[in-house]
Amino acid sequence: VGRERLHFRVGLALERLSGHEPVNPAELAHHFRLARRLAGPEPGRRYSIAAGQQAAQLFAYEEATSHYRLALELFENEDERGRCEALLALGRVQWHAGDDDARNTFMEAVRSAERRGAADQLSRAALGLGERYFEVTYLGERYRDLLEKAAAALGPDDSPQLALLRSRLAVNLGFPNESDRALRLAADAVAMARRLEDEELLTAVLLARHVTLLDVRHIDQRLALSEELRSLAGSHAELAAELHHWRLYDLLGVGAVEDARTELDSLEELALQLGQPLFRALAEGARGLWAELDGDVERSERCADESLRQARLAHTQDA
Repeated sequence: VGRERLHFRVGLALERLSGHEPVNPAELAHHFRLARRLAGPEPGRRYSIAAGQQAAQLFAYEEATSHYRLALELFENEDERGRCEALLALGRVQWHAGDDDARNTFMEAVRSAERRGAADQLSRAALGLGERYFEVTYLGERYRDLLEKAAAALGPDDSPQLALLRSRLAVNLGFPNESDRALRLAADAVAMARRLEDEELLTAVLLARHVTLLDVRHIDQRLALSEELRSLAGSHAELAAELHHWRLYDLLGVGAVEDARTELDSLEELALQLGQPLFRALAEGARGLWAELDGDVERSERCADESLRQARLAHTQDA
């Protein structure tokens, strides 16, 4: 009890100090968690979530995962919405860290949102679960049903989440094989994002539309999309990395090899910055292609091996 009281007093002192100068939320979380019987669960929970957010912003995904898990231990039955928010945050950093348990986390969030009829959280859980559109073969029709259900729960009015759900459904229907419905859904999502005048949303749905246009006859349309995207994606590192990946693909499709190499340089820089094995796998695989073009078979093999290693770290099912 004496130790708990000491942690409680230190936590309160640090909380007062935080009004005047920066205090690491992880430190606050530590003391309030250990003083839970005196402070109650709320302060430790709140500061654990803040610590998770801070770690995620610094690309320290494993650390963020640990903080969110500790926060989840401090939720009580009456705050299921708050618990679901923590699950959504946890699932996202798990994906970034390459932790395959993200699927289970998002499914737990899906069940929580469905029980409460929380349409906004259901849509975010559905989007998080299928963030890797290139694994559509492994998600199957049950995931499409979930996207349809989440979109119906939101209703027909314009919203960022509805635009994202439509674009994700479009990608699920249109990758890897083209679909007329996918093209319509992707166009609807882009039109909605333009009406909402949300640049980050527009970037995300334009990238999704790009994925529905991978047939070679759409190459001019894809290049036009990527030109628009270049002016939008710069402030969002993950979307920018995805853009460089697809622009590299498009430029190679028209034989602009040197321009594509510039995109690869940008992709590699962002992959290093983000620290996500998925982007590292893409960058290494592309670097191996240039090694092949240069006739350097040994370097090409090394890049292929490293790309596979990073893909396995990311737990991509098609590694």
